[in-house]
Formats: sequence, C-alpha cells, structure tokens
Amino acid sequence: MAKGRQSKALQEFLSEAQEIVEALSRSLLTLDDGSQRGVVDPDLLNEAFRAAHSLKGLAGMFGVSRLAEVSHRLEDLLDGLRMGRLEISPTLMDLLFEGVEVLNLLIAEAGHEEAGVAAHGGAERARALMEAVDAALAASTTREDGDPLAGLDLDPKILEVLTEYEEHRLRENVKRGAHLVFVAASFDLMTFDRELAELTAAVKEHGEVISTLPSPDPGDGSSIAFDLLVGTDGPVAAIEEATRRFDVTLREVTRPAETATSPASERVATVQLGAGRARADEAVRAALEEADRLAEAMPPSLKSVAQTVRVD
Repeated sequence: MAKGRQSKALQEFLSEAQEIVEALSRSLLTLDDGSQRGVVDPDLLNEAFRAAHSLKGLAGMFGVSRLAEVSHRLEDLLDGLRMGRLEISPTLMDLLFEGVEVLNLLIAEAGHEEAGVAAHGGAERARALMEAVDAALAASTTREDGDPLAGLDLDPKILEVLTEYEEHRLRENVKRGAHLVFVAASFDLMTFDRELAELTAAVKEHGEVISTLPSPDPGDGSSIAFDLLVGTDGPVAAIEEATRRFDVTLREVTRPAETATSPASERVATVQLGAGRARADEAVRAALEEADRLAEAMPPSLKSVAQTVRVD
C-alpha cells in the first residue's frame, strides 16, 4: 500500500513537472520572439526563472536528483539574464531551448524508470547541457560604472526593502532614462485584492511595475494603501490617464543631471565584454553540438517526447 501511494505521488509530481516545463517553454518562445525584435520583457524573464526555481524545489523534494540539478543550472542561467549579468543572444536562447528538451527527457525517463523501463540518454544530454551552462555563466559580469541611484529623490528606506531583483530593475530603468513614478493607491479592505490587480494591469499597459510596497500611511481601519514604483519610457500623463478611475495620487521621482561616461572606458569595456561573450558562445555552441549528437542517438520514442514542448 505504501509503495502504491509513493508511486501515485511520483506520477502526480511528474504531471506537475510537465506543466511547469510547458509554462517555461511558452515563456521562452515569447521571450525569443521579443528578443528578435529587440524587446526583452523583464516580467517574462522573471516568470521563466520562477518556473525553473519551482521545478528545482519539487524535483529535490521527490528525490529526482538529475532533474533537480538541471533545473538548478537553468535557474542560475535565467537569474544571470534577469539580473543583467548576461545578455540574451541567439546562442543563449538555443541553450535554454535545449534545457527544455533535456527537462522533458528527464521527466519521461523518470516515468519510464517507475515503470521498470531502462533510461536512454538523459544523463549524457544533461551533462552536455550543464557544461554549456557553465560556459555561459563564465562570461557573466557585474561591471557597473558608478551608482545610477546616487542622487535619486528616493527615500533610502525604500531601497532597503527592495529585493535584489527589484533594485536591479530600478537601476535598469534609471540607466535607460525612464521616468520613475510613485502611484500611491488606497483600497477598501473588502475589495483591495481585486482592485490592486486591476490597477497593476492598467499601469503595466504603460510601464513596468518595479515594486509594490505597503504604504507608510496605513489609512483608517476600513482601507489599505500601497505604493507602486513604476518605470515608464512614455509620458507620465499616460499613467495618470490610465489610473484615473482609481483612488490614486502620482509623484514623479526626480533625478540629478546625468554625467557623461568616458567614451574611452566605454570602448574598452565593450571590447572586453564582447570578447568574453564570444568565448562563451563558442564553448556553448560546442556543447550544444554534442547535445545534438546525443539527441540523434536516442530512441525515436524518447526523442519525440523530449522535443514535444519546444515544438508546441
């Protein structure tokens, strides 16, 4: 009986794992389409990161160690992308799609092992994938020319409560020259969850919601207040118009005049970073070629399973 319950739990895990990988694949396909047009949606990158993170945790909980390890490596790669330590490139997108195929293969193999069927090729492709991820991560950088947040009209206490990811998105918006706006909103306690979601959706039509913070002004006992920190490349008036039906006030965050970056240092940094990316791309391509070779050697049935999500 205990073995039967364990088997049922594993099958439920594999089903949930497949759903997570399908969601990851959809996010990557949309991300790839946007990157080819020069548009990278940070929310999409974050969704992909969270999917890999969730799969890592679930796989570890159920003892599917190789699936957990591969998910962890993909999580690291996606974290590098979302935190700006890596730049999206066709080679990295190929690597992420190979990751999806390997995850599907490992899930299929886990199901086959449960049924007493021997595994085929998952370990080799996982090894090749992780070598490629290591090569990509070796090119990551934390180079920062000064602090873009210096002199920003922002309460230091706010910076203290931002997550590392939120602070990164704030920096990216500042470096891009986006307008920063605080949208202070008050909601009835009975409806705040729905209205906050509606407000967030309305704001996202015109900018990026960097963070949603509890307001320092709690209001009366029947209401709750939040401050949305928003970055927008468009006019602030567009956000004002989009939020007119809500109980909100807007305040634009001012910043000091931008200082010019030394063209010489900029050129040197570009050359150095470009060389690092080129070396990493070469190593990643070599590892992906090895993965393709291993994929061709797989039994047709498993190869079909491993490629299903990417094709869809």
